[in-house]
Amino acid sequence: MGGIRDEEALRARFTDQVVEKNPDLLARRRIKVPPLEVSKDGGARVVWTNFAAVCAAIDRPPSHLAAFLREEGGIGNVALAGDLTDDHTVQLRVFTRAFRTIRENLGRLLAKYCARYVCCRQCRSARTTLTRNDDVNMHRRSSTNMILTCRDCLACSYPKAL
Repeated sequence: MGGIRDEEALRARFTDQVVEKNPDLLARRRIKVPPLEVSKDGGARVVWTNFAAVCAAIDRPPSHLAAFLREEGGIGNVALAGDLTDDHTVQLRVFTRAFRTIRENLGRLLAKYCARYVCCRQCRSARTTLTRNDDVNMHRRSSTNMILTCRDCLACSYPKAL
């Protein structure tokens, strides 16, 4: 009777087959979001200088994250700055007097955005795509029917519209 050996052999065989069929499933990777770089720009303006790098790290368009910050923020007026046609040079300008707490507020809002529009609700993976129900190009306009699709477990969820 090799009960324990049989279980270990079956487990090893199962793991080998999973790795063979889908190697990314067991090698979960966390996304690396760079720390927020916020600097003062005049009296009541704050500039988030690495806004484009953060958007690239979470794989979302800058316009969508800026719309979320505008709607949910409570941090003041929010506007995109820089070359809006190039997603790698976009900065975010915030008109606020609360410079001391703006970094913590932006970090809290970014975590809330990631929980709602980036992370899968089933497997907690960050490898997701956010599309519109009637249009695959969500860069054009906001939608009431957004679909968050996980690339790992293929689960679909419908996040709250902006």
